Amino acid sequence: MQDLIERRAALTALCEDCLRKYDGICPHPASRCVEFRTIKQLPAIEAEQVRRGHWIECDYKHLEHGMIKTEPNAGLCCSNCRTAFQKKKMTYKQYCAACGAKMDGGVDNGCDEN
Repeated sequence: MQDLIERRAALTALCEDCLRKYDGICPHPASRCVEFRTIKQLPAIEAEQVRRGHWIECDYKHLEHGMIKTEPNAGLCCSNCRTAFQKKKMTYKQYCAACGAKMDGGVDNGCDEN
């Protein structure tokens, strides 16, 4: 996994470090600072915050011979988008296939099943 660092935070840390080294007086303004310019020129990426959720056991409803059939506790529902999936057909439960939410429940409520 890539680390994402906020450019402003990196520049602030760089300048604070420089000011500490030179007793509060930077010997070179930002326009002449090689490190400052290098960080400013690094490419940016579009990052999206990770959506998190957990699986909720639910009834699974499907169409069979023109009738709606309900199977009790045969489904898992995403807490983020509320899409239901049939348990026995799910092979990858770490992420929701509909919305991409990471199924770790945030802090302490992840998927108990493997």
